[in-house]
Amino acid sequence: MRTLQGPLMIAPHLAGVGMKYPEAVVTMSVQDDITTVSVSGPMLRDDHQRVVKAIGSALASPSPNVVLALDSPGGEADFLMQSVRTARDMIARSGKRVVAWVPAVALSAAYAWACACDEIYAAPEALVGSIGVIQFLADTTAATAAQGVRLIAVTSGTRKADGSPDVEATSEVIASAQTIVDGLADSFFELVSEARGVSVKEVSSLQGGTMVAKLAGTLINDTIARSDLMAGVFKGNKEMSTISEMLAAIQAAAAEGDEEAIKALATLTATDDEEKPDAAATSNAEETPPPFPPKDDEEKEAKAASSPVIFKAMKAQLAAQKQELKQIRDEIKRDKLLASRTDLAPETLAVLRGASLEGVQTTLKALGPAPDAPVAAAVRGDTRRSNVEAAAVPNDATYTRRLRMGLVKKEPAIVRSAKSIKFGVMVPDVKAGS
Repeated sequence: MRTLQGPLMIAPHLAGVGMKYPEAVVTMSVQDDITTVSVSGPMLRDDHQRVVKAIGSALASPSPNVVLALDSPGGEADFLMQSVRTARDMIARSGKRVVAWVPAVALSAAYAWACACDEIYAAPEALVGSIGVIQFLADTTAATAAQGVRLIAVTSGTRKADGSPDVEATSEVIASAQTIVDGLADSFFELVSEARGVSVKEVSSLQGGTMVAKLAGTLINDTIARSDLMAGVFKGNKEMSTISEMLAAIQAAAAEGDEEAIKALATLTATDDEEKPDAAATSNAEETPPPFPPKDDEEKEAKAASSPVIFKAMKAQLAAQKQELKQIRDEIKRDKLLASRTDLAPETLAVLRGASLEGVQTTLKALGPAPDAPVAAAVRGDTRRSNVEAAAVPNDATYTRRLRMGLVKKEPAIVRSAKSIKFGVMVPDVKAGS
């Protein structure tokens, strides 16, 4: 159990001095091309940061759609606005459609999290709103005095003890707390105004009230059951879940003169420098009729309103596939490079197989080209073998004398011990010394 402190953005019936709450639960799941981030319970400052990370993971997943399921009465104001705005920026850059879903309760801080999403849907009887800030000041000076105890606060300034329960809550102390609460509330009102397209004055006029979703007006997009959310809200996206289907939809829109579709088609059909279009793709591209002249502005605006979701989903999925293809190519190149280096020890190859292509290229460049002839694999007397042929260094007196006089040729080798592997160490050439 945890205690919420300071200014709170929480349901009023849960706000109070010293009240304890269970830890918030933040989870992520994937089903039917939809990644769901679920948040339940009162949220502390650390929980706000956990939600940001969970949303980031959901946006990085292959799913074109993300649901933020909120079942929370709110929580602490600390780090809330920064966290929500960070999530809004991440969502805007991702190009994915992110929808908030409220099955039961999304009040105060939880409603602020809903405003991070593109759309907000709720069950008809769910509770939303409570847009505001609350803070309790405890004054225990009378109770302390009744026990015959007098506490004296020694501070560096007259306002340093404001908010302490052991200092009288004067009108000045209350006014100072009110200023903080109002400042946080203003930030909350601005967030809701931006997300829901209403004025700050309209948000403020709600006076922090809690509303049933079916009467919440512009605070949500619509009331809908969970099953209908998946089958209805995301229906258009699910019907075009494959690359070919979405590309066909964009090509059709481009053929009708949709300017956004024409731009999207040009971007999506661009290939990497390493890729060459096959004959079938070229033939299909040649058969695609040129776009018709744009129709009147009203028709273009109507079509543009329905096309961005398709384009966002298409771009996100194509980007993920290109990244996956690049990773596969890099792994193939890396494995080919390592297969050509039969001079490296198995331990070294095992380490390099877990590195990136760039890391392997840098390491092999530092080691230099593979030697043409077998190289001694270890220091004198080490006859262990790896991928290369190992040979024991002679210990006779003649060889030792020639070695000290500098008459024995040395070549770079891989020197291994129980605790380390060293590359490029100059050791005597056994053949030259014999």
